[in-house]
Amino acid sequence: MYFEAMRITAFHLRTGFFVAIWLVVAAIFAKLDAFEAFFEFSRAHEDWELDEIVAVCLAAMIAGSTWLAVEVHLKAGLARKALQAQLAAERELHLAKRNRALNILSAGLAHSGNNLLQPILTLSRISLKQLDSRHPAYANLEKIGQVAEQATKLFKSFDSFSREHVTSSSRVDLSDFLRKNETILSLTVPQNASLKSTVNCEYAPISLDASEITDLLFVLLSNAVDSLEGQPGQISIDLSVKDETIALVIADTGKGIDEADLEHIFDPFFTTKQLGSGTGLGLHIARTLMDRANGHISVRSTPGQGSTFALEFPMQEQAQ
Repeated sequence: MYFEAMRITAFHLRTGFFVAIWLVVAAIFAKLDAFEAFFEFSRAHEDWELDEIVAVCLAAMIAGSTWLAVEVHLKAGLARKALQAQLAAERELHLAKRNRALNILSAGLAHSGNNLLQPILTLSRISLKQLDSRHPAYANLEKIGQVAEQATKLFKSFDSFSREHVTSSSRVDLSDFLRKNETILSLTVPQNASLKSTVNCEYAPISLDASEITDLLFVLLSNAVDSLEGQPGQISIDLSVKDETIALVIADTGKGIDEADLEHIFDPFFTTKQLGSGTGLGLHIARTLMDRANGHISVRSTPGQGSTFALEFPMQEQAQ
């Protein structure tokens, strides 16, 4: 495509050169009054054969000009398509480089995160063995250990993401997961905001494991909390099943998303937050997880009125 664009550009240069020569010759004839002299000569001699030759030449000039205009238009269209294809290829290359950088970042994050979690896991397990189950701190230490184990699985998923390796996910009932983790999910919401979780189905199996569901919900809830900007607001989680499709809707009453940003929010490293406040990876990871589950994620938003993320999963029985 690149060489095609260069070839068409060379054609345009040649065409412009010949047109310029034509205009120069016409200007010289006009300067010397050659057209008027030729007309007077033909009128004085009443030479019909000469008139016919002139008519044929004019017709040839008109036909040639028309052909040239059509040819230039067609070539310009081909050049435009070639350049658009070249730009698309450059964008794909740029995106591939960004994804590679994202993979490197994810691998580093997984490695560093696991190193930080190991002391927490080890010390919590040792403390649990040393304490009686009736000790006031026993339940808190047990919860710390559970959350640390979930975080370990989270960093393992980052490592899997960085290696572009997709494992076969086990079947997890999303409705049961939401019911059992309602308390933990509520901890992600500040005290001046409310979280309402509504489960309208008894069974909702999806093709993600528990750690991946945790990642997905944490990303979307964190995004909803950030949109509130510290102001009072509401966040809702609604789960339902219709026609073998599991629908999860997460909505907030925050600041919303500008229309110009909606088409980019799932791109890696894209963020509207201030420098140092966000990496632009959260929603990209959410879309990656949805692709892994053969699902679909979309967003509707009105500035000043909040945002709604709609997630659709196929029933796991139909997943291959």
